[in-house]
Amino acid sequence: MKPHLALLSRQYQAALLKHLQGRESCAATANWLARRATALRVATLDLARIHERAVAGLPSARGTDRAARRLKSFFNEVNARMLDKQGRDGHGVADLNRLKTALVRRTAQLAAANRELESGIVRRRKVEAALKKSERHDSHLLAASLHIQHGLRKLTHKLLRAQEGKRKIASAKLRDDVAQSLLGVNVHLFSLKKQASAKSRKLASEIASTQRLVSRSKTSIRRAARSDRTA
Repeated sequence: MKPHLALLSRQYQAALLKHLQGRESCAATANWLARRATALRVATLDLARIHERAVAGLPSARGTDRAARRLKSFFNEVNARMLDKQGRDGHGVADLNRLKTALVRRTAQLAAANRELESGIVRRRKVEAALKKSERHDSHLLAASLHIQHGLRKLTHKLLRAQEGKRKIASAKLRDDVAQSLLGVNVHLFSLKKQASAKSRKLASEIASTQRLVSRSKTSIRRAARSDRTA
């Protein structure tokens, strides 16, 4: 920017901010800026560049239709008064028309960008809400799954205990039946041994051997019973 325009640019930005905030009359401020611009022989194009730099330096001034209208009206007011003071030559009017067109286009672009930003915010909020809903649903599913697993473990333990109890009962009954059978065999062998004569020593020896075998079987059964009770 030309040195003689730097001070005017700062003054323009300060006046523009006050206008947006409603602290000063637009007509009085525009008239004062027009006199300054005329004294410096500022052209319409230069004024447009000053206006754009001022808007760029005021982020809070962009983004709403109301602000865009106030920005446009401020520039038009200052430029019209400046051209009036400069005699409104044909060259200045042509520049003004071009700048008005550019300003309308820029205003439309800003409004479109603002709408796109608002649309993006709405989409982001929808996505965040969907994610939170999904997280809550997943938490419920996890809690239900853990509850089911706990129930299945308890049921499995009950089944194992029931099966173990049935096995012990069946084993005890089987041992009792075998013990009763062995007892009967042993009694029968004892009776036969008594009835055996001296001539049948071989038979008596076999009976005694069978009795020893029955005795060892009873011992094994009792040992197995003790093991089941300690298990």
